[in-house]
Amino acid sequence: MGIDEKGKYFQFMDNATNNRSTGASYSNRLYYNSITGKITERTAIVDYRNAAGMHDYIVTQVRKSIKN
Repeated sequence: MGIDEKGKYFQFMDNATNNRSTGASYSNRLYYNSITGKITERTAIVDYRNAAGMHDYIVTQVRKSIKN
């Protein structure tokens, strides 16, 4: 979680690739929109996010982490 010039975000790991550097990129961020209440964005994986018919990722559920 953090804040940058685009707003509040959650960083995520994208398993749509077998390339660790893009799947775990610091650019993979889902941003919170206070007007719509949605947390959404596209992946940082250029070839994947620009493919025809691709959509933004939208968070549909947030779960509390389990501490070991």
